[in-house]
Parts: sequence; C-alpha cells; structure tokens
Amino acid sequence: MSSLELGRYDEGMAILLSIKSLATADWKQLKGAEATYVGIDFGTSTTVVSYSYYDELLDSIKCDVIPIRQKEYDGAMSKSEKLPTVIALYDNQILVGTGASSLKYELEKNKDIWYSFKMELGEDLGPKYYNSTLNREKSIQIQNAKDATSVFFRFLKKEIENFVHTKGLNDNIKYAVSIPASFEANQRRDLIEALSINQIDVSKQALIDEPNAAFLSYILDSDTFGEAITIPNGINPKMLVFDFGAGTCDISILEIGVNRKGVYSKNLSISKFEKLGGDDIDRYIAYNILYPELLVQNGLDSDDFIMSEKRKIVNNLLVFAEKLKIGMCKAINLIWEKYDLSTIAQEYTIVVKDIHIESSKGVLSSSEMQMTSIQFAEVMKVFTRKTGGVIKDGQEYNSIYQSIKSSIKKSGLSTSDIDYVLFIGGSSMNPYVQASLKKWLPNSKLLLPCDTQEHVSKGASIHSLIYNALGLNIVQPITSEPICVVTQNNELLTLVPAGMTMPTDIIEIDNLAVARNGQQIIEIPICISNENKLLTNLVITSENPDGFSMDSPVKLILELTADKLLTVRAEVEKQICWVNAINPFANKELTTQERIALKAEKDAYRKAAENHGRLPKKSLMELAKAYEEAKMNINAAEAYEECNELYPKSVSSNRIGICYSNAQNWRKALYYGEMDYEENRNSTSAFNLGYRYKNVDTFKYLKYINEALDLSPDKPHALFELGRYEKAHGKEAAGEAKIRKAYNIWKSQYDAGTLSKVDYTWLPSAATELGYLAFAEEVREKSDKMLNGSFYNSENTTVIKESDL
Repeated sequence: MSSLELGRYDEGMAILLSIKSLATADWKQLKGAEATYVGIDFGTSTTVVSYSYYDELLDSIKCDVIPIRQKEYDGAMSKSEKLPTVIALYDNQILVGTGASSLKYELEKNKDIWYSFKMELGEDLGPKYYNSTLNREKSIQIQNAKDATSVFFRFLKKEIENFVHTKGLNDNIKYAVSIPASFEANQRRDLIEALSINQIDVSKQALIDEPNAAFLSYILDSDTFGEAITIPNGINPKMLVFDFGAGTCDISILEIGVNRKGVYSKNLSISKFEKLGGDDIDRYIAYNILYPELLVQNGLDSDDFIMSEKRKIVNNLLVFAEKLKIGMCKAINLIWEKYDLSTIAQEYTIVVKDIHIESSKGVLSSSEMQMTSIQFAEVMKVFTRKTGGVIKDGQEYNSIYQSIKSSIKKSGLSTSDIDYVLFIGGSSMNPYVQASLKKWLPNSKLLLPCDTQEHVSKGASIHSLIYNALGLNIVQPITSEPICVVTQNNELLTLVPAGMTMPTDIIEIDNLAVARNGQQIIEIPICISNENKLLTNLVITSENPDGFSMDSPVKLILELTADKLLTVRAEVEKQICWVNAINPFANKELTTQERIALKAEKDAYRKAAENHGRLPKKSLMELAKAYEEAKMNINAAEAYEECNELYPKSVSSNRIGICYSNAQNWRKALYYGEMDYEENRNSTSAFNLGYRYKNVDTFKYLKYINEALDLSPDKPHALFELGRYEKAHGKEAAGEAKIRKAYNIWKSQYDAGTLSKVDYTWLPSAATELGYLAFAEEVREKSDKMLNGSFYNSENTTVIKESDL
C-alpha cells in the first residue's frame, strides 16, 4: 500500500491533482463562454443545484450553489440551497420542496404527496400511483415515478431560469445531472425522458455518476483550500468514494495516476444497484422501536391491524424515526473522539413528543417516545454487518458492506490497496458508519468535505462546464456488472465484463453454436450477472423445415452506449435478429414467479386506475395468488387482507394464515388459524391450527392434530405429523405405520397426476422418512420444474464452442 499525504505541490517529488491537471485542454476557450453551466444533484430526499464558471482573473473554475425559492403550505415564501425532493397537492395547489415536505406524513403517499420516486424510475408497472389525485383526467398528471420526476423538474427548471435571469447570467443554460453509478439503461431512459419533456437538454454523456461528481468537487475544493492530493512519483493512489444518501449506497473505486498524456483518473469498479440509504435506517427504527412502543402505550397488539394498516401507521412514524436518528447522530458527533465510539462514556437518550396517528382503532397517541444510544447502536449493527443484510418481519435491510465488498472485489484490489475513502451524502455523516469503515480500513485516509450534500451538485456543474465547453469527460462511466448470455446447463458466457468503459466499441462474440441437429428455435437469453436479472431473450426461428444444423455458428454483435443501452444483433445460418436490451423492472434480480407477480401488479394498477383508484376484486385476488406463487408471502397476506377489507369474506382466514406461516410470522399465522378454527371446525382447520402450534405449544399441537384425525382418520397430513412425533418419542412402529399410510395416499395421487402443489412438498418428506431417497429427489425435481418455469426454454439455448487452442 502506498503511503500518501495531503500537501502542497512539491516539484520533483509529486504531481498536483487538480481539475486543470485532469482536464488537459486549452483553458482560454472558457474565456467569455456564452453559457451558464448548471449541475443538478437529483437526490432521493434532497435536490441541490449549482453552477460553475471560469474566473479569468484567478485562472480557475469556481462553483456556487443556487438557492431555490419554495412555497410553504400556508403561502409564505422561503429560499434554501437544499430542495426536498417532495411534491404535494394541498388546498388545490401544487407544492414542491419544503412546503410539500412539511406535509409528508399528514397526506397519503402517492395519492396527494409524492417522495422517494427517484428510486422507482425504470419500473415498467404502469399507473403504480393508481389512487393519485393528479390522475389522467387532470392537466398535471402523476401516476408513476416518471410523471413525478417530470413535474419536479418542471418546477426546478423555472427556478433555475429565474436565478439565472436575476443574476444577469447567460440564459443559454447547459445542464449536467448526477445519477447513481449503478443506474441501468431503463432508469437513465426514464430520467432523460422526464428532462426532455421539460426541454432540459441533457446529452447522454452529460449524465455523471454521483461518486464521480463528488470526486471532481473534492479535487476542486482541496486545491482551493491548499490541501490538494498529490501523486507521488511511480504511485497510483486508489480512492473509494462512499456515497451514502437517503436512498442509495453508491460505491465507486477510482485510480489516480500519471501516464504519457499527463494526470488521469479512471473508474476501476462501481457497486451494483442497492436500495439502501438513510430512509432504510428510519424504517428500521419505526418498525422495531417506535411501532411496538406506540402499541404498548395505547394498549393494543400488533394483531389488531392488518398489514396494510400497519404499513400506514409505520409510514406516519418515519418522520419521528428520522428525528431520533438525526438527533442521536448530532449528539454523538459532539462527544466522540473521531472514529472511536468507545470514548462515549454514558448512555444518551433522544426524545420525540406529541405523536397522534389516526387508525381503525381510534387515534394512536403518545406524549413522548424515546431512543437510547444503546438502542441506536443495535440498529446500526444491522446496516454495518460484514456478512450482509437481514430480513425482519418481512422487511429487508441491506448492509453497506454488500456494496463495498462487491466493488473492491470487482476492482481486483484488496482492502490494503485503498488509500483514500471520500465520504459523500448525508447518511455518510452517521458516526457508526464512519467508525465501522475506519475500523475496516484502518490504513486508509478518510476525507470529509465541508458539506456532503452540496458536493455532488458542484461536481455535476464542473462536469457540465468541462463537458459542454471543452468536450471532455474526465472520468468515463463504466459497467457495474457483467452482461452475460445464458447457454446450455445455465452456463454463463460473459459478453461485456464489469468495469468496461462506456460507450464501448463494437463487440463480436463468435464462440457460440447450435446445440443439436434439427433445432427449430434458437434462444439467446441475455442477463446482468445471473439468469435472475434477465435483460432480454433473442429468439430466432428456423426458416428451414429441417431446423438448424448442430454446431452452426451463432454470432453476436453488440454495442453498449453511454447511457447503458445494449444493442444486440444475432446471426445464425444467415438469419438475423436484433434488439435493444433493457430491463423492464429496474435492476431487480427476479425469479420467473417474481416477474409474473410484477406483471400482475402492473395489470392490477391499470385496472385500479380505470376503476377510480379502487382495486377490483378479481385483480386483487390474481395479484395475491401471483405473490404466493413467487413466495412473496407477506405481500400475498397483505393483498388478501386488503381484499377482505374491500370485499368482506372474499378470502378464508386459513388462506391468509398460510401466507403468514410461510413467511414465518407465527404470531399472525396463529391469529388467523384460531379465527379459521372458530369459523370452520373441521379436520382441515384443526390440523392447520395444530401445525402452527408445533414450535409454540406441544400440548395444543398434539390436541389439534389428534382432533383432525378423529374428524378424518385418513387425513394424510395429520397422520404424517403424528407419526413423526411418535417415532421421535419411542413409538417407532406406530409412528412408521402412520407415516406409511400417509405416504401411500400421497403416492397414489402422485401416480394418478392429482397430487396438489402443496402436497409436492409433503410427499418427499414422507418418502425420506421411509428411506425412499431416490423417489424423494424425483418428486422434488418435478416440483421445482412445476414451480420454477422460465421465460426461455433452456433446451433451445446455445452451447459454448471449445477453443481451437
């Protein structure tokens, strides 16, 4: 590892890292530039705008932040350099910024207030905000994330133009907009279209990855304040840019060095897209500290609310969770020794007051709720786990190290190679995050800008000036993950490796071939990283009745544009197919069933929008069933509960209980099991209730399982359960007899082709108990094929030809 210091330029010893040394150009071109160069940091929670200009007197670039006028809900006007990325419809007027943000938890999200929509760009789900008051009948429409983004930028553009006019700047505005480094083509496309609708002319290369923008801004500031980074002779420093905001944790690893052309910087790797930010910390606090305490203070139980209402209550608690988090971070930052939390000698408490939330059980009130520093430390352990994220009560929480570790691995470096860590984004100021990274990278120098929230916008404005005026792109964007083709036996062939500079040259792939003689259809599934992140599937059908010939070459010609749009052309036996590959579900890794569930969501949203914001019963039931098939059990339970709320007694209590049981939410599973047993006292309800008591209360487990057998002596599930219990408790012969009887019932159904999907999981368990291991595996394999269909037929995929070498 290199040992680097921050200092002044010392000729002969090191080379100064500055914007001018990175952008080797004739800077005289900037004199009298006929444009205003604006950079926009479009953030999940906060947006900041800056502009850059060339100071001829000082022969340097200068940056200033643009204050934005914002209307409060009471009509008062204010100005701030930070604009909350929030839109609200209140008192028949549209508010953007602080006025909208102050109503964040009084109005209903995606109905009359919209925020965090940046994270939903790229999703092809139709009118996702189907109950929006700004619907297709209104002159201003917000029915999905792209609509919201367009309305937000309409406001922002007017404010930028007003500032430019007021300051007497050139009204020819050149824009650059920062985006997460891991944004894929679909997300970039939606953003560019939202900008274009508002006549914000942004070249695809005028989009800049947020970590790269932060790097440019830090270089300018460090040079200005006499603390410029220097590059020692023969050493290429490595910098990890850690951009942790409200919605994303974006990592970029840069190499800085000197070659024959001068000083350079290049991306070595970037993280894959992760929905992880300060909002997730707020969500964890709300679900795991505030919500349980609110229930206790109001004498209620979690079972008193269905999932959709619980989410609504928690959503109203997020503002208080954020206050607790910010208050705790500020308190700790005042007392700790930098990066060493062990210096905190006593426990601290942060309090929020006067909480009032309407619910079906009346107004939930609390005069005071608190969070201690010990509780907050436990919260932050979730987000700084070295082994990845966790799922708790159906909520997924990722760790910062999922992004950090994957980026370091893709760069080919080790942790000891990281010389600098540059912190960007409001969430990076969290002391537990900083302390964790310092401990993990003890030899790296941590760099803290003066204002982590303004930094990215300033970097974007620098990029706007350098790109639009000089035609240069100092740090070229790269691919975050490999793009691959799925071949026979699910083997992946890399087409475009991670870390490749965009736009790419034309790439030719010529080592694929037809798998068998007479193959009528060739399928070429293209994915990012793995087959669950499918981009597209190219299909070529033979024009010859005899099909394609085995080993016929399958040639791919592809190109990746600056905005990550992959164009692919496939050719086999003079037949051609081409496509622009784009992921319709915004960077999600999805099984086939999860894709089907998202398509069901899209259909449900469309039907709800047509039905005045009310989900039709049929669509809601189809959506719930699709969630079940995809094993999205909490979503399924919530959809079924909502169906019963809108259309009473549409779904059995048992069906909802099964979803909760599959989600391992035993409390809710028991709640609905008891309800079903009271409503329908029969063998099935008795067994289901007993089964849910299995790991909770052995007495009740045996009571209800035996009751199920008394009511139905040939019920295989009860026979199997009681048989296993008896075998484990000294009654082996009696237990095995029951298991065999259950096995024979399921086996006869299997042979007749009438075995239910659910029983495909029971039969192999019974077979295993009896020692029929090969048959158990056969049933499991058949079950997997039934449950895990595919958007492509693997038998039609190509094979990788062996090298001639």
